[in-house]
Amino acid sequence: MRTRKKKAPAPGRRSPSASRRKRIDSVDIARLVGVARSTVSKALNGYPYIAAGTRERILKAVRAYGYYPNYSAQVLAGKRTTTLGLFFFRAGNFADDVLADFMISSVIENAAALGYHTLAYVVRSPEDDATGRSLMGAFYQRRVAAGIFIGARNREPLIDQLVADGHAVGVFDQRPARRPEPNRAVVNYADVATSRAVIAYLASLGHREIGIIDGDRARYAGMMKHRGFLAGMRANGLPVNESWMRDGDFQSESGYQAMRSLLAANKRLPTAVAAANDNTAFGAMRAMEEFGLRIPEDISIVGVDGHPFCQYARPPLTTFEYDIQAMIRGLVSAVIGIVSGKADPQDLRQVYSARLVERQSCRKISAA
Repeated sequence: MRTRKKKAPAPGRRSPSASRRKRIDSVDIARLVGVARSTVSKALNGYPYIAAGTRERILKAVRAYGYYPNYSAQVLAGKRTTTLGLFFFRAGNFADDVLADFMISSVIENAAALGYHTLAYVVRSPEDDATGRSLMGAFYQRRVAAGIFIGARNREPLIDQLVADGHAVGVFDQRPARRPEPNRAVVNYADVATSRAVIAYLASLGHREIGIIDGDRARYAGMMKHRGFLAGMRANGLPVNESWMRDGDFQSESGYQAMRSLLAANKRLPTAVAAANDNTAFGAMRAMEEFGLRIPEDISIVGVDGHPFCQYARPPLTTFEYDIQAMIRGLVSAVIGIVSGKADPQDLRQVYSARLVERQSCRKISAA
């Protein structure tokens, strides 16, 4: 008896079995296993009251046919997605900032530990209409259950609109609203107290002539750090020399340009510089080196944040270190608490303090 050979599918065409696997849905799985469609749904969503044998047969069929639930359909059916949107406001290149990479990774890991996925967005120009539509669309199309925002301006209209529309939002670095908002978690560093402590530390080393490189004052942290620096100068009876003060934007390049400007414009230099953050300090240190200045013999410098590269700077940078991992953990937990309806009101406003980590970028000087 002659047997016919099966024809191989034409190039570019899927085999019938592949087509069947692609088209299969929960109704087909239910029919194959001999259970109700609702039982398939319950098994895939982890419902506890399903016989172990039934669950195993369902999962075996799912694996064999390559079936995955249609999450778009689930959204239409009113199911909540388990994806968080991470919106990182940044004009520069992420490859230049290890700390930003660390924060993003930390959000992803903490969300995963609580059963959530993370969809990351880089927001270059929030005022751009197309950017705004894309960002808002992630919420209105229910691609994300909530949003975590890092690096935004203090009062960012896009965030305020999302909160007003009832979406769950978590923000790092923003002035808390006067009245509590049940769907907005705000997490900050204790920037005023930390900046005061920076000045007090330098004063304790005998420095009375201190320069300041601020951060971006359109951001809440920038405003609070500036306020803290000035308060620290007043509290320690130190004169504020406007010619030793420069604005930056928290990035290394701005610290470099600010320090070059300060050094070029002044014959008499400060004995120490307080930088808004470690990135700013790294840039300032590069400028000092180009001008032939020694750290800390000629000028001391101190940063804020606890950047992983502080210990590798030349010389290693003294800093006031925040527990970034704890901050991110608190922010992610608060946002997921809002989504699940289990948020503790106290978690909606969190403030984290810093600790001094002394290295070799500051020296003690004798009083003049």
